[in-house]
Amino acid sequence: MAIDLDLNEVLIDAAKEGNMLVLKAALEKGADVNAKDNDGWTALMWAKRNGHAEIVNFLIANGAIEYEVPEEEAPAESLFRVSVNNKWGYINKRGENVINPQFDYVRSFSEGLAPVEIGGKWGYIDKSGDYIWKPTC
Repeated sequence: MAIDLDLNEVLIDAAKEGNMLVLKAALEKGADVNAKDNDGWTALMWAKRNGHAEIVNFLIANGAIEYEVPEEEAPAESLFRVSVNNKWGYINKRGENVINPQFDYVRSFSEGLAPVEIGGKWGYIDKSGDYIWKPTC
């Protein structure tokens, strides 16, 4: 009798528990490194939350997207930082790109503005991604 395993669930559980051996096996068998559980959390989110630094680094090296873990009570219009291939941008609560990853680093929005870094210089953008203050210092 065969057991039907959800490889994505196995991956996420391994990240929660800090089990590198099972995590690697799930990925080798075809688990999606960016799969989300029923609460919207990825393996990377769980590994970060539970302090499994080696697993965090392994997942990032294998293509995991770095979503900022959203607060449950965040307003619908909130934007969250996301890193893809070492570039930062913003997504909404549904995980949709709002401002494509293009910055070297970003910080969270406050009062409708967010500081962004490009080439070692900082500026500010609004929630549509338009510069309010172009990077200068």
